[in-house]
Amino acid sequence: TLSIGPKIEEFEAQIAKLTGRRHAVGVSSGTAGLHCVMAALGIGEGDEVICDPMVPFGAKAVLYQHARPVFADIDAQTHNVDPASIRERITERTKAILVTHLWGLPAPMDAIMAIAKEHKLGVVEDCAHSLFATLDGKETGTFGTAGVYSFQQQKHLSTGDGGLLVTDDHYVWEQCNNMMRFGVIPPRLSW
Repeated sequence: TLSIGPKIEEFEAQIAKLTGRRHAVGVSSGTAGLHCVMAALGIGEGDEVICDPMVPFGAKAVLYQHARPVFADIDAQTHNVDPASIRERITERTKAILVTHLWGLPAPMDAIMAIAKEHKLGVVEDCAHSLFATLDGKETGTFGTAGVYSFQQQKHLSTGDGGLLVTDDHYVWEQCNNMMRFGVIPPRLSW
């Protein structure tokens, strides 16, 4: 792996440790992280990913992969995705669920993960609004296949811009790491 400098590597290691995940990859933005994970999961043309309709960045990441975002309804009290609506929208083309934790309120991940397990779907958590938020003692970004954080100027922890993704899945980490490192010849189209 190409070195990206000691500060980024230290930051990745610290966030991985704080979230209890095995791997972390610094990215240029939260949106780039979501896009990267979609690519690592093999999302492509003809595939569907269930997203919430509140925040456009998950749907954009799906569209960047020439796949189709399918919008599930939200809970009017929390603005987080409704698991019953996710279940209603699953088809044979559904490959993943992209969950946004809004306003620091974690989505109902136990129900969402049960649906994902039942249908063998990847789960990507958009944690741009929920850095270090917890649900039953577990941090957002640690329930699904990967969690993606944003450090844009209006977020909880701001670096002006940038983001980071965390995962326990070695393959997802390796693919995202290779796609995001300048100077590495990636195994697929990179940005």
